[in-house]
Amino acid sequence: MTRIGYFNKTHGHNGEINLTVEVQFDYEECHFIFINIDGLPVPFEIDSVRERNDNTLLVAFQRMD
Repeated sequence: MTRIGYFNKTHGHNGEINLTVEVQFDYEECHFIFINIDGLPVPFEIDSVRERNDNTLLVAFQRMD
């Protein structure tokens, strides 16, 4: 696994999160993001990704109902 960046804050009312990107990667081919929680990598399925600016993406994850 490679660290791609870090989350800043939520964005709007659609459940998106600001992801500050530290390295270039093909986010259109990315289906999961692993988030380090208590030292363990936990996979989250991506629902949508859109660019906010040069180094920030807005990411929404699949809901688990």
